[in-house]
Amino acid sequence: MLEFVTDGAWTKRFHGGWASHSGMIAAELAQHGITAPPTSIEGKFGYLHAYSGDPLTQALSVGEGEMLAIAQTAMKYYPCNYYIQSINDSVLQLAVRADLPFDAIERIVVYTVQAAMPLVCEPIEQKRRPRLMIDAQFSVPFNVALGLVKKRVSFVDFTTAEFTSPAIERLMDRVTCHVDPALDARYPEAWPARVEVTLADGRTLAAATQYAKGDPRNPLSLNEVIAKHRSIVAGVIDESTDDAILDFILRLETKSDFSELTRILKGFVLPD
Repeated sequence: MLEFVTDGAWTKRFHGGWASHSGMIAAELAQHGITAPPTSIEGKFGYLHAYSGDPLTQALSVGEGEMLAIAQTAMKYYPCNYYIQSINDSVLQLAVRADLPFDAIERIVVYTVQAAMPLVCEPIEQKRRPRLMIDAQFSVPFNVALGLVKKRVSFVDFTTAEFTSPAIERLMDRVTCHVDPALDARYPEAWPARVEVTLADGRTLAAATQYAKGDPRNPLSLNEVIAKHRSIVAGVIDESTDDAILDFILRLETKSDFSELTRILKGFVLPD
């Protein structure tokens, strides 16, 4: 359910933490002898049948030497909806590599998949004027304009100041979104995108992305993951505490006691 996109409710922020909390509670309940059906995922009345009319239960089986699907989960590089990840990659190819002068841009055409349209492209007038951070995270025009103007798409830029920036507003008004059947045919095995930018001198430049940065087939480097982490916690966790957190996490496989990490986390106070 995605109704939170309509009013900026905190639901999305809550998802990851609540899932982790539920996992911890489930483990503790199991330790205390509370039982659950062993077929809760693939069973007739289980998770897969609740969410799909034709679940691929065979996908749960892993052969010898094969990697579990969870180890192939994509990691978002940009702080926005996943449909926009490959769009941002394409935009930054043009903004950074082609060094586009954003004030000379006349038109931006984004080609995406059908499933993306109602969530991140429509209604276009609303997507061109985000009011809240959640609006911007589900807005193709904002992400495209931000990438072209600042040559980056960073957590620190999802602010009211950027939403109302004249340069970004100008470019948001020049963004249109279209479904490309050729891209749609690759979905959901891939979440591809193509972006075309037309300049005032008449030139049109294009870039396309098959697998977004962070996809297992286009993975992030460790340094990129750390940089993303630091951009998110900046201003909330002081640098020395964050260094201690990272040091623990990067040596996780050598740890048998997580109390060290909880002590570190208890050592800082959230800002007002």
